[in-house]
Formats: sequence, C-alpha cells, structure tokens
Amino acid sequence: MKPSFNWICCDDYHVAMEALAAAPDVNDLTFSDDDPARAEQIFKRLSTRLREDRDVARLAIEKDPGSFRFCAALKDDLDFAKYAIEKGLSNIEHCSERLKDNLEFATWAIERHPLYIQHLSDRLKDDVEFARFAVGTSPSHLKQCSYRLKGDPFLNALSELGNAARNSHTVLPSLFASDELRNAYAIATITCGFAYNHEFRMVFDRSYQEIRAQRYPDPVQLELKFEAERNVHGKEGY
Repeated sequence: MKPSFNWICCDDYHVAMEALAAAPDVNDLTFSDDDPARAEQIFKRLSTRLREDRDVARLAIEKDPGSFRFCAALKDDLDFAKYAIEKGLSNIEHCSERLKDNLEFATWAIERHPLYIQHLSDRLKDDVEFARFAVGTSPSHLKQCSYRLKGDPFLNALSELGNAARNSHTVLPSLFASDELRNAYAIATITCGFAYNHEFRMVFDRSYQEIRAQRYPDPVQLELKFEAERNVHGKEGY
C-alpha cells in the first residue's frame, strides 16, 4: 500500500505532482483552508528541494496561490515572484526582502496595483527617482513615500496634477510652490496639451530639472527645445 501523503515529508517528485494534481481548486468551498487535501497544505509538507522545483511550485500555485508563501528560495526569484503575484495579489507580501528593494521589481509591482508600494523597502520609498515614477503612476503613492519626500515640492505638484486629472478638476498653477514649478507646468501644457499622460509627466519632470539646474534661464528656450525633440523623435523621444 502506498504511504499516506498526510503524514510524510515528501521528497518524491512524482508523488508530489500526483498529489497536487488531485488537490481541489482553491475556490472549492467543500474543503476547509486547513484541509490536508488542499494544495497549500500538501505543498508546505514537501521537502525544500521540491518546494524549490519550478514545476512543483507552479502546479501548487495554480491550484492555490497561497502556496507561494512556502516556496523557499523561489520567493527571491524575480520572474517566479512576478508569476506568483499574477496568480494571487497578496503574494507580494511573501517576496524576499531583496526583491522588495529591487527597482525593476518595484516599478513592475506598483504599475499593477497602487497598494503594492506599502510592501516595498524603506530605501525605495526614500528614493526620489523612484518616487517620481510612483507618484506619476498613482498620486496616492505620495502617502507611502518617506517623510522627507512627502515635503518635496515637485512630488506634491505631481500628486496634485494626478488627483486633478482623476477628478476632472482644473489645476491652478498659482498653487504651485515655486516659479520653477509654474514654468515647468506651462512648458508641459504648451508642448503636450492638458492631457495628464506619460508624455506630459516626462516633459514636466525634465523641464523642472532643467530650470532648477539653470541650464535654460529663459523658459521659452526650453519650450523650443522640447518642441524640436518632439518633432524629431515623436512622443517617446523624451
């Protein structure tokens, strides 16, 4: 007689795959969450070797996305973590600390769900370049940035523009904190119109940086520069 899967720590690939294939779907309400027949309960009792096997882990996550929390080293694998999150939104909580501090992973994550930013590292939440991307993606991300960046004038302006676009409100440039921001906003609207999109945010950001660096004391010169770039390279030329 084949030994019961319920009481062994399985290190047999074929036995594990057979047990997982027979497990009920996570939405099958006839099984309780802690039922030993569930994929997550089976998967967590596998050997570390099998929990690090991609085929075994994928089958477990297909049956029950919560299995990812027991995936051992795969929780530190960028591509596998993305796959697991696509299957279950809450799986970002179980990713490694290294991934939560990884810029590529972080930008991918917050484009998919605004709340993911709360699980990222404190270092990224205090990184001004990442913060610009994050707030441009969703104005609510400013609330999750570090205390230092919550007071950043550009990020506050970007958040205000995003909220205004979402609520179909008009932004009054006079509310911006500085002439640099007001001039950058004027250049962005002249170059791109009033649509709050990726192109607008890029021009607004670059204009502000150029003006602050005093490379273009005359805003008209900067406006002409962006118009020329747009004519040559199109909207993606920024």
